[in-house]
Amino acid sequence: MRLAAFAALALLSGFGACREQPFCYDGEYRGCRCAGAIGYQRCESEHYDACVCDGTTPGLVPASASSGGGLALLAPCHNNGECASGICGDFPAKGSHCTKTCHSDGDCPEPSPGCNPKGQCKLN
Repeated sequence: MRLAAFAALALLSGFGACREQPFCYDGEYRGCRCAGAIGYQRCESEHYDACVCDGTTPGLVPASASSGGGLALLAPCHNNGECASGICGDFPAKGSHCTKTCHSDGDCPEPSPGCNPKGQCKLN
């Protein structure tokens, strides 16, 4: 009886291990350290990029102070450098568009309808 219970438990725990989950979700950020400073890493293709320690904070830096390009919020983009916000977000149903980080719907100016669960201004 004990052997059957152990086998059933091992079998069930094995099923959970088979499901692969992403290491991170595209567009997420996490803090990191480099040369005594605090920086950030951006998730791209479910893995974090190298630590960036340039004194900026993603989504909180005004566009004029950002190292990004000049594309406006929700403009189609190919990479972060094209966007004034420095964030080219992936919207699976609509492609990549410039976005910015947010905590509530009020953080997202028109034409964005609000903040998505990933903490980025969403598309219509």
